[in-house]
Amino acid sequence: MNTQTLTPAAPVTPAADAARERKTMSSEEGRRWAERIAKIDPNAKARFGKMTVAEMVVHCRLQFEATWSGEPKPVGLMGRTFMKFIVLSGPWPKGKTPTYPAWDMSTNGMRPGKFAEDVKALAAAAERFFAGGYPRISSPVIGPLSEPDWIKLQRRHLEHHLSQFGA
Repeated sequence: MNTQTLTPAAPVTPAADAARERKTMSSEEGRRWAERIAKIDPNAKARFGKMTVAEMVVHCRLQFEATWSGEPKPVGLMGRTFMKFIVLSGPWPKGKTPTYPAWDMSTNGMRPGKFAEDVKALAAAAERFFAGGYPRISSPVIGPLSEPDWIKLQRRHLEHHLSQFGA
């Protein structure tokens, strides 16, 4: 007779699920983001910040595209420490933080195109990233990131801006 005592497995809790989910991505997650993006109301007004809904869509798409293209840019100590902490772990001030110039529609010279096409392009970028399109270059804002940090950054960024417009 075996008298060995078995230790029960740790219960699956929402916190444990959230911790595990922060470190992985899937095509299913990409589809969920794409579905949410597709529901963005072209007439939505910002709950905070200065962007229009059309500018936000292009801004988010540009941020995804920057993760796949271009050369890594040198990032100063401020970006590698303070900004990295704020972007990945700190509270995101709503409407009070300047946007990285390349993704700022008011300063980069880009203008939103046809809303439906821009939304489709953003949805495709989200699907590509979350299906495993993990970039292998540095963030132009905060420098090198691990895969879990890229995932966390993209989730936080999308959530921030989709909630900005009630999506």
